[in-house]
Amino acid sequence: MSATEQAVGEGLELVRCQYNRSGFRCVNASGGLIYAVLQPTRKGHRGRKVPCTTPEEAALVVARDRGTPVGTTCDCGRCMANAAPPPAAAPLTKEEVEKRAADEGLTLALAGTTTSSNGGYKYVVDRTSMRCEGFAIRFVKLEALRAASPNFVPPSPNRFTTAHEAALALARLLGPDGSAEHAVVKEPLTEEAFAECMGKTANGEAFGGMFGGFTCEGLSPPLTPNPGP
Repeated sequence: MSATEQAVGEGLELVRCQYNRSGFRCVNASGGLIYAVLQPTRKGHRGRKVPCTTPEEAALVVARDRGTPVGTTCDCGRCMANAAPPPAAAPLTKEEVEKRAADEGLTLALAGTTTSSNGGYKYVVDRTSMRCEGFAIRFVKLEALRAASPNFVPPSPNRFTTAHEAALALARLLGPDGSAEHAVVKEPLTEEAFAECMGKTANGEAFGGMFGGFTCEGLSPPLTPNPGP
């Protein structure tokens, strides 16, 4: 039975290394001699070398010594630096996001007509308008958001594939109570309410009279520039 077959039967992986002359990790091949380099038994000491007949046999000795399960890859610096990046995870669907939000007790805040957003959710913007891809959270009221959630920390990077994923990230930052408060839709002022607010501002009742009132009568004429000598 070959070393490869024995490794399969024992559930071990003969870890290959494309930058090692032997083709396997921790297997030295030099001058016609092949050695399996075992793990050091004490800190600061080199591992013992076990002479072998073939690189595969040496790799099996190393696999048994280190207990490398099937699927183990070489962890040397050069192999890790040149390894292919893991495939990007598929974006969550809107239904998946809504289910996760419900499971976590969160509320996704839909954008209203007066809300600063073009992603369909409160404070979620489409980054294509900024010559970028995806969506981002617009922290136009960062202090208010921090007040709603003491543990609020903006995400880094602030970049999401879909608008609903960005909304879920914001809801998680705010927490159950903060996201519920954030999702409350504030109706725009009616004409009567607006007129009442302006009246309070004019007579000095707004803001506790902090700024006083104002009147449109008796305004000074506009200043004219000095023509000079």
